Amino acid sequence: ADTLLRSDGTDPAWTTVANALSASVATKANMEAASSTSLLVTPGRAQHHPGVAKCWGVFTFSGTVNNSYNITSITDGGTGIVDVTIGTDFSDVNWAPLPSVYINTAIFASTRSDSAIATGTCRLGSWNDAGAAADGTAMNFAGFGPQ
Repeated sequence: ADTLLRSDGTDPAWTTVANALSASVATKANMEAASSTSLLVTPGRAQHHPGVAKCWGVFTFSGTVNNSYNITSITDGGTGIVDVTIGTDFSDVNWAPLPSVYINTAIFASTRSDSAIATGTCRLGSWNDAGAAADGTAMNFAGFGPQ
């Protein structure tokens, strides 16, 4: 009772809950470095790991947000265009916005090359198979990078 299995990545061992709770907790810098295998991660620090999405959403092209994390607003920028505003900005413009589109015909999604990615916003676009701007039924989006 009151024991759990703990591992440093190579050697698992049983430890008491009290000993496990006395372990060091990862800081923001530890999470951004993404190298420790022995620090505990709290929910408030997990978002700082480079492999975790810093924002994501499911929304319509008319701007209705169905579900999201760290997205302040979605704006209809015209046919095939959606502008995304992020709650907590990225630390620089070198982050990865990843869109995809729901529709029952061929529609392609990408970030718009006619609009620069900023630390807190990006413009997403979608096109049909003929290359014309087209609205899908809904769009998914996730953003990865340092904050």
